[in-house]
Amino acid sequence: MNTQDVKDVNRILNTAYRVQDLIDELTRCDPEAVVVFGCNYGDRGKTEQAIPVADVTEMDYGCETIDKSPYSQSGLAIKNSDDDTDFTDKEYTQHKIVILR
Repeated sequence: MNTQDVKDVNRILNTAYRVQDLIDELTRCDPEAVVVFGCNYGDRGKTEQAIPVADVTEMDYGCETIDKSPYSQSGLAIKNSDDDTDFTDKEYTQHKIVILR
């Protein structure tokens, strides 16, 4: 990722909720409620997907990173490493990331 891409990713991530923000919001919710991730499908009807959250993990910085993506509405994508890629470079790890999957 070039320097401008890193700046763009960090700019977008700076607007994201922090774990404490999420905890604060969740304390007002029914503890028996099901959690889904809402994501606009991008079709003409602006269909919003309801993706059940089945796992909460911290990003594995050795094999995952967040990078720019022209295919994502957010402009970001979680990328997994292949055998030739090592994501341990500090420029990828400015933010600690929690992933709801």
